[in-house]
Amino acid sequence: MNQEQGFPRTYTNLQVLGVICAILGALCLIPYASNLEQLYRGYFTGWVFLVSLSIGCLGLTLLQGMVRAQWGVPVVRIYEAGAKILPLLGVAALPIIYAVFTHHLYPWANPAEVAKDSVLRWRAPYMNAPFFFLRTIFYFLVLSWFAFQAVKLRRLQDETGDVVYENKLASFSAPAFVFSVLLATFAITDWVMTLDKHWYSTIYGFYFCISSALTAHSFAIFLVCWQKIKGYSPYDKLITPQRTKDLGNLMLVMTMVWAYFAVSQFIITWSGDLPYEIEFYLRRNTDFAFATFTTFLVIFHFFVPFLLLLSGRTKRVPALLAMTATIQFLACVVDMVWNVEPMFQSLNASFAAQFHGFLSYLGGFLLLGGLWLVLFVFNLRRNRLVPLYTAGLPTEVLETEVLSHAS
Repeated sequence: MNQEQGFPRTYTNLQVLGVICAILGALCLIPYASNLEQLYRGYFTGWVFLVSLSIGCLGLTLLQGMVRAQWGVPVVRIYEAGAKILPLLGVAALPIIYAVFTHHLYPWANPAEVAKDSVLRWRAPYMNAPFFFLRTIFYFLVLSWFAFQAVKLRRLQDETGDVVYENKLASFSAPAFVFSVLLATFAITDWVMTLDKHWYSTIYGFYFCISSALTAHSFAIFLVCWQKIKGYSPYDKLITPQRTKDLGNLMLVMTMVWAYFAVSQFIITWSGDLPYEIEFYLRRNTDFAFATFTTFLVIFHFFVPFLLLLSGRTKRVPALLAMTATIQFLACVVDMVWNVEPMFQSLNASFAAQFHGFLSYLGGFLLLGGLWLVLFVFNLRRNRLVPLYTAGLPTEVLETEVLSHAS
């Protein structure tokens, strides 16, 4: 068996990669030590992407708990490991909270901006530093509890083999899934939408939720398909053409739903033709830099993965599915930058102004992304790579896991 002490070597290498990325990210951020505004922006962009990834993992963990589908067997541990990082991402929010209290990052956090803007004054009872801090704590406490409760119930099922815990998990996951979507909607409104003084979108929360799920699912597909290609157990037996087909079909559905929300938001904004709404798209389409990002998203966030996933061969061959998942994951990274970074720029900002802080954004992603990978592998090591008692699990995989569990 091509393993390292029963744990795929790829995951160990991923942890090493995480340490390297974290060190490189810290080095990228050092030049901005004297430019706190840009430092906060770079850190925030990386942080909100990693929060999105973990919230997507939580949503898919709860979805698998509800439907108890066979497609979730090889990936549910990956979802759980990502979701369990939420409490530490809450701790990582402290620099952002500090930035709010010191009147950085958000226009509503700056008293001078609020004093000269009637809309910000009207929003002040809700958008203020103390209440923002309390809501952020509340979001992370509840979402983290959802994650740990779901993992606990599945672990109890593994330990006892009692189907009652599977039923409890299904009963818990259904309402938790609904509440997690609502909380994620409020959270993304607080954290990202309010970066703009006046713009808002009623569909933005759902856009964020499907984008988070697509990010997490693409990440999981890449990992399990890569293990299959390398021949690591238990994925060598678990990842069958039927499983890859199911995983690919789910990614196809998510890709189409993401496109539906993105186009719906654009059409609603275009038909309304209101100055405070269209500025969102003007910032992203009236200059070469961000227009390039927009074009990239249209091509690589929708058309390329959509056309690839229409092919049955893509969903049968792990290497092709892993490639498609990689494209989709990288597009999700670009999508987050496309959503967040222009919020910090004035309309028609120069190319130099838009990218003078490029290293800060790269540093934010590398630093927090590297730490996320380290914690992800740590969480993955604390549990079995597949649930022990799951309907549809191949007999040889189940026997291997149960014997290992007993020893």
